[in-house]
Amino acid sequence: MEESFIEKIANNIVRKKLNDIFGSPDINPDNLVTAITDNISLWKSGEEEIKIQAESIPGFILNMASEYVDTVEEKYGGFTNLTLMFLKEDHSDLYSILINTPGGLNWLDRQVNEILRGIGIKQ
Repeated sequence: MEESFIEKIANNIVRKKLNDIFGSPDINPDNLVTAITDNISLWKSGEEEIKIQAESIPGFILNMASEYVDTVEEKYGGFTNLTLMFLKEDHSDLYSILINTPGGLNWLDRQVNEILRGIGIKQ
C-alpha cells in the first residue's frame, strides 16, 4: 500500500521526533531499562512538554490528524506498532531492550499515548 502525501509527512515528523528522543545521549540501554522497570516517562514534564514540542508541528498536519490516526490504526495496528517499526530500523539496540524487558511494550505504549494526548490526537 502506497503512502499518501499526508502520511509521508506525518511519518517523517513522527520518525524525526523519535530519533531526537531515542538518539539523545540521555537514552542508553541502562537508562531505558531503568525507565521501563521504574515506569519513568521519557517526557520529563509529561504532556505539557509534549504540547510545547507539538508547536513545532505544522498546523495543517494536526488538522488532518484524525485521518492520519485512522491510517496508522488500519495500516500498522496503532502508533505503538509504528513506533516499534521505526525503532527497530533506527535504534535496534533500544528496540531489543523494549521487547525483551518485562513490561517494555506496555511502557512504550504509555509513552506513545502520552504523546498523542499531548498533541491533541487522543483524549
